Amino acid sequence: MRITLSGATGFLGRHLVERLSKEGHSVCLLTRKPLTGLPIGVQTFIWNPPRVEAAPQALESSDAVIHLAGATVNQRWTEESKKLLRSSRLDSTRSLVQALSTLSRRPGLLLSASATGFYGNRGEEILTEESTAGKGFLAELSVDWEREANLARSLGMRVQCMRTGVVLGNDGGALRSMLPVFRLGMGGRLGGGQQWMSWIHLEDWVGSVLHLLRNNVPSGPFNLTAPQPGIFDRARACAQAAFGRDEQRAARESTRVAGGNFEGRLRVSLPGAGVWAALLATIKELWQSRM
Repeated sequence: MRITLSGATGFLGRHLVERLSKEGHSVCLLTRKPLTGLPIGVQTFIWNPPRVEAAPQALESSDAVIHLAGATVNQRWTEESKKLLRSSRLDSTRSLVQALSTLSRRPGLLLSASATGFYGNRGEEILTEESTAGKGFLAELSVDWEREANLARSLGMRVQCMRTGVVLGNDGGALRSMLPVFRLGMGGRLGGGQQWMSWIHLEDWVGSVLHLLRNNVPSGPFNLTAPQPGIFDRARACAQAAFGRDEQRAARESTRVAGGNFEGRLRVSLPGAGVWAALLATIKELWQSRM
């Protein structure tokens, strides 16, 4: 397949480009500045809306467009940064759809980034792709972001909005700032500690994107998360356990929530251990890969 991708320099984009290239896909990147060190055969096109719009040759022969561009949400949300979060997503998506509208031969699919923040803070409510949007800055941003992307449906394209949770990887995302703190035994509670955390391993996120690319999936939103979410306090216990901090307490907490059984260094001895076993294994694997 020939795939055009924006946001290639971000945490998710870097890994997706590498995987697509390894699988033999032809990859074209929309980027604000020239890039070096790319896999062989990857093309780049300067795109910095509204000053520089996407070149038609970057889009017209592609089978799919993956739109990941947007400023990181992992920053202090000042009024200025909120404006940047909105403009970097809404303006770029609007520009991309406008560029697609000018083509005589358009890609069949637009995969556009979104976030599970779409749902807002809903407490114990079980949320699916059919659930309504929540309230708050991130929910409102996600709604507006998806609205811009879905305008491409009027062009005859399938549009899939990827509502991504907290992505766990060893060289970026949430763990890059979290794990060093836990490594020093200083990981503490955020707020009340009972916040639900929808998470996904980086490799599973990449695999989910490839699944959407390979299959003729209808338009719609898709939650890119692990099957079971976690509560922040329990995730914190897993992280502490991964580094030998209060391991027995962490085992009890994880077992109580998951209904599983942990022995020794939190080895899972029953399949029912579920989300906490998976989260603990993920955290330990990602950290050990850094050693």
